[in-house]
Amino acid sequence: MNPLTETETEREREREQERSLQTLPRIFEAWVAPKVLQIKGKLPENISIAYHVPPLEQSNVENDAGPFPWKLLGSVSEQDCGFEHWIQAPEDGFLWDLAWDLPLNCVHSSNLWRDFQSALYDSVGLVPDQDSGGRSVCYVGRPGADSARQLSDKSYNALKAAARAVKLDGEPLAFLPLNFDGSVPTAQQAKTVSRCDVLIGLHGAGMSHSIWMYPGSVVVEIMDDEHLGAAYYRNIAHLSGHVYFKHDKRELEGRPQLFKQLMITAAEIISNKATYSRKVSSELPALLAKVSKKNMDIQLASLQAAVNKAASEAAMFLDRARTELQALSEDIADFTAQHNHLRKADVDYQMDLSDQQRRNDGLADQLEKLTARRRLAETRLQADMDSLRTENTVLKRSVGALSKLYEAQLLQGRRALLGVLFDVDGTLVDSTQLAFCATNEVLEKFGYPQVDVEDYHRGTKYTTPVRLAWHAGLAQNPEASPSSAESLGAEMGRVFDSTYVALVTPKSAPLFEGLKELLAALAERQVTLGVLSNAALAYVEAVLSVNNLKRFFPVWHGADSVALPKPAPDGLLQCCTELGQLKASEYVYVGDGPNDGRAARAAGMASIGVSWGSNTRETLEPDFDVVVDTAEDLTEVLLASLQDRAA
Repeated sequence: MNPLTETETEREREREQERSLQTLPRIFEAWVAPKVLQIKGKLPENISIAYHVPPLEQSNVENDAGPFPWKLLGSVSEQDCGFEHWIQAPEDGFLWDLAWDLPLNCVHSSNLWRDFQSALYDSVGLVPDQDSGGRSVCYVGRPGADSARQLSDKSYNALKAAARAVKLDGEPLAFLPLNFDGSVPTAQQAKTVSRCDVLIGLHGAGMSHSIWMYPGSVVVEIMDDEHLGAAYYRNIAHLSGHVYFKHDKRELEGRPQLFKQLMITAAEIISNKATYSRKVSSELPALLAKVSKKNMDIQLASLQAAVNKAASEAAMFLDRARTELQALSEDIADFTAQHNHLRKADVDYQMDLSDQQRRNDGLADQLEKLTARRRLAETRLQADMDSLRTENTVLKRSVGALSKLYEAQLLQGRRALLGVLFDVDGTLVDSTQLAFCATNEVLEKFGYPQVDVEDYHRGTKYTTPVRLAWHAGLAQNPEASPSSAESLGAEMGRVFDSTYVALVTPKSAPLFEGLKELLAALAERQVTLGVLSNAALAYVEAVLSVNNLKRFFPVWHGADSVALPKPAPDGLLQCCTELGQLKASEYVYVGDGPNDGRAARAAGMASIGVSWGSNTRETLEPDFDVVVDTAEDLTEVLLASLQDRAA
């Protein structure tokens, strides 16, 4: 076997020391048991005993009539605070134990405990030092030995510095670390601790050393999280006549300055200890001699009486046992009768339960039938709703057809329609992003701030020069003086036209969906077609070219190729003249802005507004004869309204 290292030997000695201190309650049990067996009334005059039996949920001895001696001592009232200490009856019923962890509300020295201390002092040959004078602070343990059960180096140094910084009668407190192991005899440990006036340490067996200190000393227990509610060492301190404090370890570790406050408080308490100690110490030898002799005489004298009384009590116990056995037999008979009654009640309950189950089964059948009916009703309701939806769809289609027929008849009722003229931007092609980007590029080039999409749409009702002047803030009210606005924006308009035209591609100016099919259908019917835009003529030609639309339109014009732009009718009338054969009243003009409708009305033409361009239906309706929302609707209205020239 390998020999123990020096460190392992030291730890083994420390564990041996802890084990010896942890046996203290068992030593007390062994010492107090014969005293208790002498029965109340036969004990020394300076000893009084009461007992405490744990609550029923903790022990089974309260209702047990066994031969337990504490039954002969009598009970303790909850309000009684005059007993010296409590003796607790353990579950096995053969020994007594100090109520180590019970909260003792009566804080004073116990005569029985002092007798026990005297016996311990005699066993180690201890005579307490009468001249300590209240100067020593003793710490139990080693700093940093175990982070959970010892102070850190920082806190240990703070405690040592605080003790030495506090003065009593002009002298600093002496600081003494106690680090006993198994190699230090108990007698030497007791003598060392008896000189301590303040004992401080973390919760553990080492705090039992307070039993060697003189009454009036101070005990400070530092608690870890696991033992915050433990009262073991507090009770030893109270029974020994000491002043007890406890502190949370985390609080002290976090605030080392608390050690100084603690040392100041302890110094104030022990400042009165010296006088008390000298008085008690001077009387102690005679008191101990007197108590020891008296105890011996009483114990010898009462031993025979105790034996005789024990025999008498045994006979009494047998009589009680017979009586209790008879009572137990009667209880068994009562229990049997109650058991039979309960069995009958159980049979009745089972029958009731069976009847209830049958009723539940019947209710379940009814519920299943009702559920089936509900599902059938839901199926029928769903079928009816589907039928109504179908009828509603048919009705909507009928209403739409009637509406379109009405619109076509409205146009036909005004005149015979044989030709169609189209606007470009927002009507034939989706050029919003193209025009918006070109507008901001021109404004930036001329040093004006750019506009957002909403401002751009509001300006589309003007010609390009007027719109740009308005965007630039040069023409606040173009309607009041359109010629002035036209001249202010003329240069920007020319730059815009060249920029605009250069950006035209099939992707930047694509046809709206369904428009190419509409133009093909109109051409097949030999309907006369033309184009008029408020954009530049070069832009119109570029759009028609990239989308391959020139084949549909014999005539196209822009704002710069007619006398006056829309809303003036000049451009529409010029298209009619160049197309020949038809009068203006035989044409319908399709556009996406209010100025388109106004120009058509001024030229005596029918008009159709489309809401997929720059304006909503609500904006267009006042200026157009008919407003449509889709290319499909426009196709149906035009084909229904125009006379088939091929017919």
